[in-house]
Amino acid sequence: MHKDSLQSLIALRLTHGVGPVALQHLLAYCPNPQNIYKLSKSRLMRIPEIGEKTASAILQKNHFKTAESEIKWCEEKGIRIISYLDAEYPAWLKEIPDLPILIFVKGNMRINSVPWIAVVGTRTPDIYGKKMAEEFTRQLISSGVGILSGLALGIDAEAHKSALQNKGITAAVLGHGLDRIYPWRHAKLAEQICNSGGCLITEYLSGTPPDAVNFPSRNRIVAGICKAVLVIQAAQTGGALITARLAFDYNREVFAIPGQIGQKYSEGCNHIITKQIAQLVQTPSDILEQLGWKENMPPLPLPKIQKTEIPLHPDEKKIILLLEEGDISIDTLSEKSGFPISQLQSRLLSMEIRELIRFLPGKKISIKNN
Repeated sequence: MHKDSLQSLIALRLTHGVGPVALQHLLAYCPNPQNIYKLSKSRLMRIPEIGEKTASAILQKNHFKTAESEIKWCEEKGIRIISYLDAEYPAWLKEIPDLPILIFVKGNMRINSVPWIAVVGTRTPDIYGKKMAEEFTRQLISSGVGILSGLALGIDAEAHKSALQNKGITAAVLGHGLDRIYPWRHAKLAEQICNSGGCLITEYLSGTPPDAVNFPSRNRIVAGICKAVLVIQAAQTGGALITARLAFDYNREVFAIPGQIGQKYSEGCNHIITKQIAQLVQTPSDILEQLGWKENMPPLPLPKIQKTEIPLHPDEKKIILLLEEGDISIDTLSEKSGFPISQLQSRLLSMEIRELIRFLPGKKISIKNN
């Protein structure tokens, strides 16, 4: 991406009120980030998710100097800034509805070079949990996958270390900027990950501290990049179960190792197995068999179609399904979908801009044929 466009994109990312979904709608309306700043306030307000306050914040153009400084800092530190429009952007991550428009990557590896399995769990595993993390990771590495986790204490760290010890590829997704490592005691582990062919990934700019609010967002990236998630020891609350539920929502495979009834860090795994969010596994072979993989096999191919367009919102998917039945008026579409006219008009505007639909004479709507 051209530096001017990247600067505009970072500035938008920093603007109050412009979250991942709103930024997707802005880019759907105006694919060149620089041109978004040339739009009038009234035109900005026509874009879904952009209200009056957000439109005003965008037009104030407050964040260009910060964006310029961030680009310069990343260049000096050898950090790549990857937008979702770049071919290097993680293929599986493009499929989630709240994808991060930008990610920052430290390390030379190309994320799309291997398929990923995330290994997550409690920060305070017992001896059994550590053993399971080591054994499962070791055998999964032999199937040609990369091991993804969050560099946290406990199961995350055990998975990263096992991958490194078995000469595998591992990557960590962080909940803060790349100017620091959290927890600080994992600074050496982070360095080893990068030096061994892996990488560190974050959506946060330098200077962003490891605030608790960042980690649920971090977990969606873990769930989005990977093909499957393995949970090893987890309580009923915490990041591991957030990641598992997100992965399930993103149509990823979720696996969990069952634990002893009555133990705190077995409750989470047993719960997601009982609720059929996760499949019970007892050996690494159970995972490989379910995924159709074998040991020492070539890396699994990435999705055949690496989308560059904005993913469909669930409301848009429902609209498309209704339009597949034939051309209909907006009133009929509102009645069948259950969406109020005002909500429907916003969705249709975004879909028309992205050339998913077209408006016909007689106030009817049709799917646009490519």
